[in-house]
Amino acid sequence: MVVGVSVATRTLSMTKRVSSTDTLAKVYYAAEAGIERFVSRPVSELAAMVAGGNCGNTSSTWSSAEGACIFTLGDTSEIATDTSVTVDLVSANESDPERYEIRLKNGAFSGIAMSGYSGNQVTLCWADSNNASNTALYYTLWSSDALLRENLVLPNAVAPSPDAVTFTVTGTPVTAAVSPHAMYDWCANISTAGTPYFMNVMSLGGDATVGVLPALGFTIPPQGFQIVSRATLSSDDDNPQVVTVIRVSRSYDHVPGFFNSAIYSQKDIVAN
Repeated sequence: MVVGVSVATRTLSMTKRVSSTDTLAKVYYAAEAGIERFVSRPVSELAAMVAGGNCGNTSSTWSSAEGACIFTLGDTSEIATDTSVTVDLVSANESDPERYEIRLKNGAFSGIAMSGYSGNQVTLCWADSNNASNTALYYTLWSSDALLRENLVLPNAVAPSPDAVTFTVTGTPVTAAVSPHAMYDWCANISTAGTPYFMNVMSLGGDATVGVLPALGFTIPPQGFQIVSRATLSSDDDNPQVVTVIRVSRSYDHVPGFFNSAIYSQKDIVAN
């Protein structure tokens, strides 16, 4: 009898554990379904959702009580998951200091929205965990219809070699990053005089983590949307409420290649 009770207890325990795992998976996939429904929607549709009252073409319903778009997965007569999704504009994705941070592969670039920015400069800071002294940034700053300025910024530790392809670095010299930018290796101040609309930044010489920081007293314009999906499953007292929240950033769309010229070299790129 003792053996029989022990086996029965273990079987019940395993069944409960499997049920709990299944519940967690169900809630996670419901939250993920919320992200999938919204993240691929057009920018105009997501922008309309920011103000509230509009869920676009997502097969969900606006709830003024929750301030979110709601949909249900599963049979409502059984145990179903309720998912609520909110969409907000996001300017900074990192804090202390507040900044917009992107990760670039060598030779790849990302677009940064500048429309509405009224500061006189932004600071580009970057770091390369492999070899910071060999990684440069190339940027172009555009108005809505013309190129305002472009430049190659390099860490000042790089010395020209006799057979190097050289560029003259103009404007504010690149300096080693210090507090409050100490999470990066190098920083350069970029003039935003004119009416900037967007900036393209490319990493050269290695992968880089790039931070875009506004001038003191200013904020970076919105760079896209933050989509938050919250899935909830409620049942009885033996299986209390389970909640999973997933947050995703969706940047504005940008053309995958928009530079007005190309840089090609089989040698080092260094400052003159």
